Amino acid sequence: MRPSREELLRIVRTFYPSGVQQGDPAYLTSSEILRLEHVREEASAYAGRARWASVLRRIGTELPGHVVEDWTYTVPLNCWRCRVYLPGATLREANQTKDAVSVVGLVSIFAPVHVVYSSMQRREGDRFLPSRTLYQPLPETEHAQGVLERTLRSELHTDAVEADALFTPIPDISCFNIPHGRAMLIDALFTDDRW
Repeated sequence: MRPSREELLRIVRTFYPSGVQQGDPAYLTSSEILRLEHVREEASAYAGRARWASVLRRIGTELPGHVVEDWTYTVPLNCWRCRVYLPGATLREANQTKDAVSVVGLVSIFAPVHVVYSSMQRREGDRFLPSRTLYQPLPETEHAQGVLERTLRSELHTDAVEADALFTPIPDISCFNIPHGRAMLIDALFTDDRW
């Protein structure tokens, strides 16, 4: 059963201290942050990594020709993260620029929820830089998003967070690089690095 917005807010508050800024020494020694670090360690243990690798293999099998990348360990996260690049649409002409088109899946490590969205990366020379993140499927990403959704639900028993709940403000916590007054549910459940 999909957790409600209120339940997700309650869960998040068990991992982030209310009213304590990240620069405050009490932040890192709070029971909430110690609990968060423990859950992160469990998720990165062999069993967690092996389970996630199995999910990535299934996604690759169900989306032949797509490139499936594990982006979980690029920064400290509260989620497992993958990026699935579309074949044929990987480089797309759009307003005289080229974008790499992908679908991103985030799975929270401390709540049974996920989010799947479309991501564009603009090509500048040999590098790709973030350009757009869209939380509604595009015609070219709809199939891959559907496969990702079904796979995450069946393999990890998670549900998608309601779109209107993702951007619920949580003004009394700070997480990642986000100060008090600016954190949202999507930041705390998953990551602030969502391009």
